Amino acid sequence: MESPAIEIDPKDTFMIAYLLAPVCAFVSAILFVIPSEVMVLALANMDKMTFEVFGRTVDLTKYGTDFPWLLPFAASAGGVAGSYFYYLMGSGAMKISGKIKQKIDSFDMSKMSNVGAVALLTANIASIPPVSITTVAAGIIKLEPYKFFAASFVGRTIRYYIVILVGKFAVDLALKWFGG
Repeated sequence: MESPAIEIDPKDTFMIAYLLAPVCAFVSAILFVIPSEVMVLALANMDKMTFEVFGRTVDLTKYGTDFPWLLPFAASAGGVAGSYFYYLMGSGAMKISGKIKQKIDSFDMSKMSNVGAVALLTANIASIPPVSITTVAAGIIKLEPYKFFAASFVGRTIRYYIVILVGKFAVDLALKWFGG
């Protein structure tokens, strides 16, 4: 007996991008596999994604978001959750290898304690230096968790909005030039 095919109502598919955003950002924050900015930009432009693979048309437009401007919030939540592991490493709440602990202990963080939240916010907006380094530093200086979460979330959200604004302009321009 053949099982019936699963049918997905097109009205429900827009949620897929909002479910993928925090998951991908979480994985990106921990493993650095694919930059979360690339993922956010791809999810924000899924309404334009139709391409050929092995002679078959893959249509991702039905999974696009009706309102992609909510994606930065979803991605920021996942990214901050992933970065929290680095914060725990820096604060000593999570066991780390001796070699990494030795490197962490070699940094002079005395000057960082006064500007910790601002430095973390700036690092999350610019993504320079790598956010994981500043997140470990925030843990080392024992930055209050609410300041860590606020600075990280606001900074990442701003960064993702910039990525979406610049990226949407670039994608629209490329599609216009190259006839997509």
